[in-house]
Amino acid sequence: MKKREQQRQQTRATILSAAEHIYASNGFVQSSTQLIAKEAGVAHGTVFLHFQSQEKLILAVINVLGTDITTRIHESAKQSHSLADVLRTHLTAIEIHESIYSHLIMDMPQLPKEAQQTVIGIQSIIAHHFDQVLNQLKKEKQMKDLPISFIFNTWIGLIHYYLTNCGLFAPHGSVLAIYKDELILNFLKLLEVDKS
Repeated sequence: MKKREQQRQQTRATILSAAEHIYASNGFVQSSTQLIAKEAGVAHGTVFLHFQSQEKLILAVINVLGTDITTRIHESAKQSHSLADVLRTHLTAIEIHESIYSHLIMDMPQLPKEAQQTVIGIQSIIAHHFDQVLNQLKKEKQMKDLPISFIFNTWIGLIHYYLTNCGLFAPHGSVLAIYKDELILNFLKLLEVDKS
């Protein structure tokens, strides 16, 4: 690879990293490309040489986040048929990116349509892996016979509720670090087949 291309890729990676940091701190809606350029140590125009618009930059950041989370879920679902393992992997993947993920779900209604569709696509990939594990458990009669879409939406809703209300649950730290085990345990209890 030529030196110029390496420098171009390094600059792009620096801008992307700066954007992730700024979005994690301030949210997607409140952050400007000027602030991101300053954080990256580049001229404002340089941001637009690598990302044609702020929408494209937001989309790139969401794609990086989504790839990391979905890759972790994919590996977990492939290696285990335990719903607890998949739930734990999901929460751990979000916890790694908790600040930016929290801003993403809070800012989602104000994001460009393409960014919203990308987030929905990420959730669909995660739902697919949940579906594989849940279908097996249903066949084995190890969980209640509820629609998988309901189970997945309930799980996502629960996570998002805790994250958007982190000031109530964990004002000085990670809500997922504190409540991960409790969320998994109680969610699994909700799905257990009544054996009495």
